[in-house]
Order: sequence, then C-alpha cells, then structure tokens
Amino acid sequence: MRNPLLLIALCLATGAVNAATVHNISTRASCGTATNSTTQVLQTNSLSAGSSVGPPANSEANCSAGANAFVGAGTIRTRASIANPGDDDSLELIRGSAGASGSLRYTFRILPIVSKLDPDPLTVSINMNATGTAFASSNKLISGSGAFLNSGQIVSSLIRAFGTLSSGGESASFEETASVRASPGQTFSESLPGNFTTETITVLPGSIVSFSFGLDTGTAGQLFVAPARGRGTADRSLSFATDRNVFNIPDGYRVEIVEARIVGNRYYNPEMTLPGDEIDPPVVVPLPAAGWVLVSGVLALLTLKGRRRMV
Repeated sequence: MRNPLLLIALCLATGAVNAATVHNISTRASCGTATNSTTQVLQTNSLSAGSSVGPPANSEANCSAGANAFVGAGTIRTRASIANPGDDDSLELIRGSAGASGSLRYTFRILPIVSKLDPDPLTVSINMNATGTAFASSNKLISGSGAFLNSGQIVSSLIRAFGTLSSGGESASFEETASVRASPGQTFSESLPGNFTTETITVLPGSIVSFSFGLDTGTAGQLFVAPARGRGTADRSLSFATDRNVFNIPDGYRVEIVEARIVGNRYYNPEMTLPGDEIDPPVVVPLPAAGWVLVSGVLALLTLKGRRRMV
C-alpha cells in the first residue's frame, strides 16, 4: 500500500515542480504500401503503443513488420522488427521497415537538506543505463542452377539513446548508438554500453533543472534487383541506473522525483517496489510459558465438561 506521508514529503522536497513531466511516444511499421503508425503525447502518465503490418514475423510469407514502445516512470522501452523484406515484383524499394521511439522530460530542483542562506553552485551529472542490441541478417538465395540471386539486398538496424541535462543556460548532451548493416550472407549485431554517466553541469541549488532523454529504434530491408530474405531487430531499454545513486551531487543535498520513481537518490523501475509500498508480514509474538499452562488448563476443562454431558 502506498505510504501517503512519503508522497507528501517527496512533493515538498522537490519544490512541487514535478508536474512538468512530459511523455512522447511513436511507432510505425510498413511493408510496401501497407503502413501502420501511431503517435501520442501526454503529461505525467505512462504511455504504450504498437504498430504492425503483414503476417506474423515467424511465418515464411512475404514482409512482416512490427514495432512497440513503452514510456513512463523513468524508463523507455522500444522494439522494432522486420522479417523477409524481399519478394517484391517492384525493384529498388524499401520493402519493409519498422521504428519505435519515445522520450521523457523531467524538471526538478536540487535542494539542501539543511537550508542555507547563500548556497554555492553544485556540479551535477546523472547515472543512466542503456541496454539493447541492433541485429541484421540477410540470407543468400541460390537458384536451382547454383546462381546467386540477391546481391542487392541490404538489411539494417539502428538504436540511438540520447538526452540533455540543462539548468540556467548551461547544458550537456549525450548520445549512445548501436548500428549494423548486412548484405546477403552476412549477420551482424551491436549492443549499447549499459551503464554510463552524463557530462557534468553547474547548478545553483533551488534553481529548476531540466533533464530530457529519448530512445529511437529502427530497422529496414532494402531490395534492389531480386527477391530476398532477411530480418532485422532493434530491441532496447533506456532508464536511470538502478544499481547506484541516480544523481552525482555533493553530500548535504537531495533530489527526488515522484513521477520518475526516484526516492532517496535511488531509482526504482516499474518492476521494483517503492519504499513504503511493501506489505509487512504479520508479526508472530511467542506465547509465554505461563500462557501455555493456561491454554492447557482451559482445554482440559472443556474436555471434562464434554464427557459429563455424554454421561
């Protein structure tokens, strides 16, 4: 059960500027002329979306494409995939493509634990986690006579994690990418770095700080001169780090963001339990020795009374 006192304390600690949270999300999928897409923008609440065209990706039929995304509570998850982007009568087409993207923006204040009349500027950076793999594979097609048929096919996948930390006219940006491209007979994959730390900016305590970050994923199959088979996926997650403090700030300062599930400078992703939400197990109090004697006596009296009624 959510601890109401904890939520009230967090709202007071952050200067009540958390309402500036903005979530954006979009997904798209296309095969030839068939296209499906969605875009959403929302304040505060989490968002999810998905797009798909063509048969299931595990079928042997022509092009299939799909994308889905989730944005909220300090985490962005996106996935884009295509399968069998060839087998088209028209030449020089991007036969199949899919993409998913999302972004978050939080504004907050970094406040001293003990109030100061003239606080010094702080150096601030943020610990993040970007995981995921871009994958691309293009199969060779050989005719009955042994001829190589699809020398023009290219399958590519891209993941891009990015963001900007800013306050008082100073800003620092980051970008982490994983990108692969496969021709027939090739298979490649590349992963994002995992934990990383943003560049440092100088912040005046109590001033508004803005942090925006986003994740783009995309994959496409391009066909030039002949039918082709291949598949590509871009599957990833971008969030605040969960195994260490979120904000690298000096001792004596704090920042907590309710919408992002940051409490005590630690991030609790949507699968984790927030402090104060745990359900305490019932406490078993041992019965004193004298109590057991009393219980035994009562049971004996009840048994004796039952026997007299039977007589």
